[in-house]
Amino acid sequence: MTDTLQIGEPIPLGIIPKDDTPLVDAALQATGEAGGSDHEPVAGVSEQLAAMRAELGRISESVGLLIDGAATVTSQNIRSAGREAAAGLRNNPTLAIIGAATLGIGLAAMIVRSLVGDGRDWRR
Repeated sequence: MTDTLQIGEPIPLGIIPKDDTPLVDAALQATGEAGGSDHEPVAGVSEQLAAMRAELGRISESVGLLIDGAATVTSQNIRSAGREAAAGLRNNPTLAIIGAATLGIGLAAMIVRSLVGDGRDWRR
């Protein structure tokens, strides 16, 4: 088989010569002359292709179910965290007021510092 099939010069990537199909035809004829009928390899390939398509369908269905499950769990976790935070604020209103005041003072300090600067420039 290697005596009759000639491989040409390497082709740079991205360039497909127009005379590429005769090489494919020659390779197909060489495999046909090697002893198998033309329909046996095609039937095997068709069965493998059908099995791969079926497996791909099962995998895509599984991925879809995983995504749906992850979305459900995530939304449940977000709702649960919101409920726990609300319950914590209801149980400790003083802590909630102190936390809100601290957050407000911190944000106000950041805004003032971004508008005025850190205070070192105007003292010089």
